[in-house]
Amino acid sequence: MASASTEWAAKFAHYYALARQGDEQAQVTFVNGFGKHLLRVIRHRLNRRLRALMDSDDVLQEVWQKIFGPDCPCAAARSSSAELAYLFKIAKNITSNLNRKYLDVAKRDLHRETHFSEMPAHWDIAGGGVGTTMKTS
Repeated sequence: MASASTEWAAKFAHYYALARQGDEQAQVTFVNGFGKHLLRVIRHRLNRRLRALMDSDDVLQEVWQKIFGPDCPCAAARSSSAELAYLFKIAKNITSNLNRKYLDVAKRDLHRETHFSEMPAHWDIAGGGVGTTMKTS
């Protein structure tokens, strides 16, 4: 009698192979069946401040593009467990890249954001901001 993990791996390999060949029904079944697992990885790895700006489903779409893209080396994997590990690694790498892009670079660092209520009372007067008019000569 086959174990549940063996059956799960066989199911994964079957639908993934069909999906890579372009079978739309297999792609839908694969996305519906395994998407929740990838989404869990994405939500776990994506920084909380970044989750407020980006939808996890959009990041999942990026993972699907990578997985079903023409240059994905997943098809060359020797076993379904290696393929599955590679899919999770893709999700982890994409979230790591997003975290790095929006949190580790000073230009886009979300830690620099300040809520409007925390701004000084005179912030818009001196710099010609909101509520001021430009004088023309």
